[in-house]
Amino acid sequence: SSATGPSAERVTAEDLAEELDRLRAFTQALQLQHDDEAELRAMEAAALRAEYEARLDAVQRSCDDVVSNSTKCAASGMEQAQQRFDAERRELEASIATLEEDSAE
Repeated sequence: SSATGPSAERVTAEDLAEELDRLRAFTQALQLQHDDEAELRAMEAAALRAEYEARLDAVQRSCDDVVSNSTKCAASGMEQAQQRFDAERRELEASIATLEEDSAE
């Protein structure tokens, strides 16, 4: 199945925490890596660095998506709250107008 569109799996904070834990372990593995051949070590380190940075970029994009989705949800919630408030205010104004008319008679 496709990983795009509304059916795409939502990234949770727990998912991000787990990936960050994996990245920490990955970083520790980089730091602990010892190899006798300097050239081979440099090539491996470059490949590992590229993979690390790609994974870090993916986590950053996921974080950005979560923030973006949270912002959209919050904005939508604010809009709905404003609409409810406006509807209640109109009802109250109508009730007050009715009371004023009744008391004027």
